[in-house]
Amino acid sequence: MHFSIIIPTYKRNDLLALCLQRLQPGAQSLEANLYEVIVTDDAADAETEQLLLTQFPWATYTAGPQKGPAANRNRGAALATGQWLVFTDDDCLPDAHWLQAYNEAITAHPQCQAFEGAILPDDWALLKKDMAECPVNTVGGCFWSANIMLAKSLFQELGGFDEQFTIAAQEDQDLQWRIQQQHAIVFVQQAKVVHPVRKPAFFFWEKNKCKRLSSVILKNKKQGKSNVAILFVSLWGLMNAIWQTVKKKQPLYMCHLILHCWYQCIMFPILFFQFSNNRQRITNTNKANVKLRN
Repeated sequence: MHFSIIIPTYKRNDLLALCLQRLQPGAQSLEANLYEVIVTDDAADAETEQLLLTQFPWATYTAGPQKGPAANRNRGAALATGQWLVFTDDDCLPDAHWLQAYNEAITAHPQCQAFEGAILPDDWALLKKDMAECPVNTVGGCFWSANIMLAKSLFQELGGFDEQFTIAAQEDQDLQWRIQQQHAIVFVQQAKVVHPVRKPAFFFWEKNKCKRLSSVILKNKKQGKSNVAILFVSLWGLMNAIWQTVKKKQPLYMCHLILHCWYQCIMFPILFFQFSNNRQRITNTNKANVKLRN
């Protein structure tokens, strides 16, 4: 097997089905016997498994570890038999020549072990509207996990995606940073996928806060700093919401406070356990490195 396509999913069966239709035998210009498709389901949803069994039996289904998209992708990679790991998302629509373009790029750049492809919006007009969002990559340099490929040997050498990133934010940038310390990443413009443009949900500010926390984790990792300070970010946000409520006496701030309380009750223990588990993982890695050196 040459390529292993890994698709993490979570309760988006309708979009997943559209994605898989673009990858079924005969849909890609590359021969079907040169690639496999692995769907790793972080919801462990019986409906998703049944979807694959009935409509896409050529794809491999596995239940995810339910620890976020980074760990979910690692689960799929662990089952891969291909020499190259190709990652996309369950809401993306690969171009018919997607895999063929990557295959030609490997031939053109035989020393390269990491590639990224183009990500295009499904609605350029909607993307221009206020607060619409979509990852767009037309010139490279992004390495967003909606469309990347790397050698399985390199992925294993790097330890895969860092699972302390528990939301879909910065886990691919972290992998890019680690790859670029050793290898160049080549952009393949013809390896295209289409990504939907979305309007933000009602709780978009909390989602953005999670993304900022992921950015802090990545920044600290690059600088060799501890993530312990992140544990207090959520508490500071709660204290600030209480102060604004008391100071301004406005219902809007009271609603914001309620949302903060709900959010912090979830996020603080998650961040705490993330930090604790990461410390243990680093300790175990250091012990293993000592044994290897000895």
